[in-house]
Parts: sequence; structure tokens; C-alpha cells
Amino acid sequence: MPAVSAGASATDVRVDGDVFELSRNGGAHHAHGGHNGFGRRNWQAVEAGPAQATVSLHSPDGEEGYPGAVTMRCTVSLADGWLWIELTAQSDRPTPFNPLHHGYFNLDGTGTIAGHRLTIPASTRLEWAEDNCPTGRFVPVEGALDFRHPRTSDPAVGYDISYMLDEKPGDAPRFAGLVESTSGDLAMEVWTTEPGLHFYDGFKLDVPVPGHGGVAYKPRHGLCLEPTRFSDAPNQPAFPDTILRPGAPYRQRTGFRFVPGDGQGYRIGALGSASTPTPSRFAGHLSPARRGKGKALPQRERVSSLGSSPPSSGGEVVGEADRSGGRPTHRQSPRGGRG
Repeated sequence: MPAVSAGASATDVRVDGDVFELSRNGGAHHAHGGHNGFGRRNWQAVEAGPAQATVSLHSPDGEEGYPGAVTMRCTVSLADGWLWIELTAQSDRPTPFNPLHHGYFNLDGTGTIAGHRLTIPASTRLEWAEDNCPTGRFVPVEGALDFRHPRTSDPAVGYDISYMLDEKPGDAPRFAGLVESTSGDLAMEVWTTEPGLHFYDGFKLDVPVPGHGGVAYKPRHGLCLEPTRFSDAPNQPAFPDTILRPGAPYRQRTGFRFVPGDGQGYRIGALGSASTPTPSRFAGHLSPARRGKGKALPQRERVSSLGSSPPSSGGEVVGEADRSGGRPTHRQSPRGGRG
């Protein structure tokens, strides 16, 4: 998840030849957009309806050291088994900007995600240096970091990994990941317009207040699949661009599709004009051992996310437009989502 680094000091970022020093909120590093990143702010409600809500946030010029005034919106909507999250923004000056949605999911509705099976169609991942900043290279996935075929995560690893999706991004969302519940009776697809997907298994999770139903959320009680671009992008020429410019609004669209087991196996849907997506080639990634096991419970009982939630048939879902986009100690993670 995006961060910015290099320059004369550990928190300098260069934009079109100008150098800006961002705030330091993690030792020598700038993480998650600074001390008051977007994930720590109260957003303004713009509109709300039975199946859709929009909130907005304004970040003034110079906040946390970032150039330009940015206005951002997040729209969450429900339709035909999909949870859609659309992030849009505009700026009056070129500025690093890389927001993401940081929702936690538990398809079992209780316990940890130890039995969840994960598929990520990515052959490479971002490489990290010892200082927890990107080296600028993408390396082949291997071993416990390879999710090209469904598998459970290794609790000994502590996943906080950015993957480069194999399919190139475009204006229309494309398949980015799949999670299956422990029993195999519920799956969640992820579709996005972004080039990368960050997987965090919640290994540091320790929420100080009770969650849904009074449950205490502890390590690996939920996982995150976060469509994004990449950390330190302004200083890494090979990374997808993360500079938001006047007259070129930002737009990210991500969909989470909840699919109950039906005895026929999960079929990854292809987006189109039809209300029911058609099967796609990604169905071959699914494990026959997980197909059709058990009876799907109502999604309100089956899908759990950690935090406040809009009412929906998909259970609790919480969004965080985190300008930093990522890891806790990134050298510079733009404006809690900028970057």
C-alpha cells in the first residue's frame, strides 16, 4: 500500500521537481497519511438511501505536508449480491494520492480466518527492504506467499503483502481475488479497477473496544483484501502513477460479490450488463474439495467485518479510505490515502 520515500530526508517526496516534506508519524517514517490520515477523520454525509450512501472529506493544501487541496468522496452501494465501493477525488495541485478501502472480513462470522481459503491471481509481489520500504522491484510469488491456487494462509507468516495482479487494469473492474469460508458454504469475490491487491491477515489486530455482538476482535479474526496501487510510487518510475492532477479526477471502483455454496461449486462471475454475472475462466481456480459443502446461512449471519456498519444483507462492513494505503511503518504513505 502506497508510501512515498527517498529525497533529502526520509519523508521528502518529489512532485514535478518540487520537494515536499511530509509529517513523521512513525519514527523516521510517514505512514497512513500522517498523524491525522483519512482513516482517523470524521467524514461528512452527502446522501444516503436504502441501498447506497456517500460521504466526503476535504483535505486542505499543506495538510501533513501534502501540496494541494483534495476533496474526496466514498460511495458504498448494495445491488444483486454485490457490495460496491467507489472512491473519487479531485485536487487543485499535483499531489500524491492513493486511497484504499481497509475493510475486514470473516466469512465464518466468528473465530479466526485460519480455515479461509484464498485465491489471488498474481504471479508477482512487491519486494520490501529491511527498512520496510519498497525496493522498487516485483518478485515472483513462491511458497506460502503464492495464492494463485486456493489455499489457507500460514499463521506463522504474518501477511502484509502487496500483489501485482496478472490482468492489466482498465476502466471496468476485473477479478482480483476470492475467499472461501472454512466450510465452503460461502465465498467472496473481489473485483477492482486497481492494478494491485494488498493482503493483510490481521495478525496485529487487537481492537480495544467490543465489536459486533460484543465480540473482542483479536489477531486473525478478520482479513483485508485491499485494491490499491503501490507504496513509494512517486519515487519508483516502474510503479503505476499515483499523482493526482487538476482536471484529471481520481476514480476507483471495487466490488465484493458474496456467493453461497450450491452444490455446483463457485463460479466467478464476469461483469457485464446482465444482473447475474456469467461464469469466467477463473472458475478453474476453485477447489473441488470445497465445492457444495454445507448449507449457506443468511449472509447477515455469515459475513462479519470489524467496525461500524451500514445495514445490509451482507453483514457488517466497515470502510477506511486510508491515504497511506498500507503497512504500519511505510516511509511515506500519502495523506492517509494520498499517495
